[in-house]
Amino acid sequence: MEGEEGGLPALLALPGDGTVGPHAAEQDAAVGAPGELDQKVGHRGNVSFRAERQAEFLSRSALPMRRPVVLLFLSLAARPGAAQSNEALMANDHYARSHDYDLVHQRIVVSGFRWDSTSFEGIVTTTLLARRPGLDSLILDEGELLRNLAITDRSGAELRTSRHGDTLVVFPLRPLRFGDTLVFTVRYHGKVKSGRGLTYITNDGLRHRPDQIWSQGEDHDNHYWFPTYDFPNDKMTWELVATVPVADLAVSNGKLVSDVPHGASHTMTWRQETPASTYLVSLVIAPLVRIHDTWKAVPVDYYVYREDSALARPLFRVTPDMIDVYSRLTGVAYPWAKYAQTTVASFFGGMENVSATTLVDWLPDRRAYRDRPWFQYILIPHELAHQWFGDYVTLSSWAGMWLNEGFAEFMPGQYWGGRLGAHAEQDYYADEYRQYLEIEAQRSMPLASLGSNNVYPKGALVLEMLLRYLGPERFWASVHAYLGSHALGNAATDDFRQAVLDATGENLDWFWNEWMYQAGHPRFDVRAAWDSARATVTLAVKQTQVDSLKADSTGLRFTVPEVFRMPVTIRVGTAAGDVVHAARLDGREQTIAVPGVATAPTMVVFDDGNRVLKTLSFEEPTAWLATQLRRDADLWNRGWAIGQLGGRTTDTAALGALALAARQADYPLTRQQAVEALGEFPAALALPAVTAALGDTSSAVRGAAAGVLGDLGGADDAPGLLRRAFAGDSSYEVRAAALTALVRLDSARARPLIAEGLHTPSYRGAIRDAALRAIVRTGDTTLIVEVEGLLDQEELPAHVLAWLGARGSARALDRLAAHLDDPRAAVRGWVVSAFRQTLARANRAAAVQRLKGALESVTHAETREAVSDLLRQLEKP
Repeated sequence: MEGEEGGLPALLALPGDGTVGPHAAEQDAAVGAPGELDQKVGHRGNVSFRAERQAEFLSRSALPMRRPVVLLFLSLAARPGAAQSNEALMANDHYARSHDYDLVHQRIVVSGFRWDSTSFEGIVTTTLLARRPGLDSLILDEGELLRNLAITDRSGAELRTSRHGDTLVVFPLRPLRFGDTLVFTVRYHGKVKSGRGLTYITNDGLRHRPDQIWSQGEDHDNHYWFPTYDFPNDKMTWELVATVPVADLAVSNGKLVSDVPHGASHTMTWRQETPASTYLVSLVIAPLVRIHDTWKAVPVDYYVYREDSALARPLFRVTPDMIDVYSRLTGVAYPWAKYAQTTVASFFGGMENVSATTLVDWLPDRRAYRDRPWFQYILIPHELAHQWFGDYVTLSSWAGMWLNEGFAEFMPGQYWGGRLGAHAEQDYYADEYRQYLEIEAQRSMPLASLGSNNVYPKGALVLEMLLRYLGPERFWASVHAYLGSHALGNAATDDFRQAVLDATGENLDWFWNEWMYQAGHPRFDVRAAWDSARATVTLAVKQTQVDSLKADSTGLRFTVPEVFRMPVTIRVGTAAGDVVHAARLDGREQTIAVPGVATAPTMVVFDDGNRVLKTLSFEEPTAWLATQLRRDADLWNRGWAIGQLGGRTTDTAALGALALAARQADYPLTRQQAVEALGEFPAALALPAVTAALGDTSSAVRGAAAGVLGDLGGADDAPGLLRRAFAGDSSYEVRAAALTALVRLDSARARPLIAEGLHTPSYRGAIRDAALRAIVRTGDTTLIVEVEGLLDQEELPAHVLAWLGARGSARALDRLAAHLDDPRAAVRGWVVSAFRQTLARANRAAAVQRLKGALESVTHAETREAVSDLLRQLEKP
């Protein structure tokens, strides 16, 4: 599962980014001060997911499922004891759920969908095998809003049942023997709270938003729309039979076996013949068209709205090649009957439903590809990777989430590296590193732990590190062994270690202990000295990470290794050539001697090739850093050298090295980072290289240059250069960055530019959103009517009105509050979100006052309930 980086709060903080969230289209988020609401274009334009979405998802993953009293002992048993380490809990698969039957097959029949009541009719026939003798009751998960009408066995005899919250207990007519089969059918009237299991979307008069329904099962939400065993450690086959309006298609897992018309409706039957976990059962109902492709003999289909049909093939055409590369790398041919990708409204990113991935519906237009859109660069390859990692082999409990998400986050880097070269691979993982550090700074947790907050980027980086340690042949042989040993089954973290042992003969228990079961990473402090008489460079290496994490309420305390043990390579540059020396890190403090350095070093690279996930403090002469920046082949190492040089703002040699890299480096990421570092230097010295970068062939570099010009000022021609970029650059993201920079340079005269930006079309509203953030920055209340007029397009305008209201604009609050009774449900939801996430956090008293004043005039029941709930929260002491 993947969502784009940044939550709703970041709507004000991240230009061009969208909302994310695992189970709903909304996310709580704080809005920073106006000075925090600006961002230079990053080297990806639109970047991938991370922290806010992951934290919310994992907090839900950690919640116990509601169970009857008879299962209370299971929830008690799941609580870790203070004496057990995280390694012991994970190695013993402590968090896997127990159940006493094997779910074999379900036939799920759904019809009569009603958008106004978020309801439907359902019939589910379940086949299961008893796993213990004398089994006299069967416990399934079933949402408490589902109203059962009849429950019968295969003979038609009615079965006794009981309900306990979200649990259904079924009593067979007689106790089952070990291995006995039971088939029973539940007929029910289905109703959901939209967003829990099923999401009902109505057009509401909004653009690009047809009526539709989509399901979301991960982590355990499918039981809200059909009774099942809703935990990943059992696999079944299934049929899904959906009767839908004739104008709609129903897309589900497996292969389509029939499509029968009934006048105004038709019934589509899908059959998933290969076992998979129940959270992967999926359904999308929408007015879609199918665009057909193939990989070998496997159907590869793209389902989109008709209006998007011209955009689909340019976006999705990489899919067959990605399937081919993943099949070759893993040694496991794509294992399912088809691969479908279906786009839907108000989705959080992507969900890897087996053979039928669900995705967001914002397909890039032709110009958007100049900014390397996240959709194609990360989302498509990430979700595809899950067909092997998550669907074919599935985690045995949610504590092993990294096995799903870490692998899925790792694989796109392998694809792009194979297709575009080593620098493309390094670029991908450099961004994972940035995201990893951001999450690690919030809370340090082990990769393999219940509720781990860093399973995406750290998972990808640890797998990349393992690949470099083992080498490609041994690494991919290990992956193949892992997939083969657990094909169509479940696995825990230690199963992957065992697969490495089986494939290579090497027991990496030390690696698993450090990188999977403990938290943190090595923090190196390095000092280097050259002894000309001994022709030796000596490095004094310290690991300075501190084990200071606190125990949680259960007594479980995560630990940080005192010493990370890994091989490391030192490269010493000299006039006579490079000296390369291999060493092993195995002490808190140690000395590494590099012999054979007969002439003075021109650079010293610690961890040549960037094979260790780390932070590094290494004071070096500017000349060494400049040489490394010019010569090092690894992008992370170059970026580190740029960071060191960027801090030497009075050093003309550092300035020269950065200016040279900004103009001549062979990869856009390096040029972009050099331009951004120049923003810290005096304007008069940095501007020549920065203004030259506005003409770079890479939109990421041009966007960085525009952002730096907005920070530096100081150049008479800067406004003119930025206006030309805003008016004519081929990149949406560069134009957005130019608009932001112009507002920084001269906010007093920015209004005409902002007004133009509000109505300038761009992919995902990149330019419009830059203009909205500019209003927040300037506090311009003369554009309130224009902002209000954008409420039918996205959520951000509601937050801008809330921000202006929090800063004293009664008119902005009047306009915002009026839309609490907007006829469009989506707009009402966005306005409530703006009250909660922006206004209440900036000015709680104003939020309470306005909500109380508006409550009586709110006529829509769900909005009235939402406003009342928010008021109760805000009025708590």
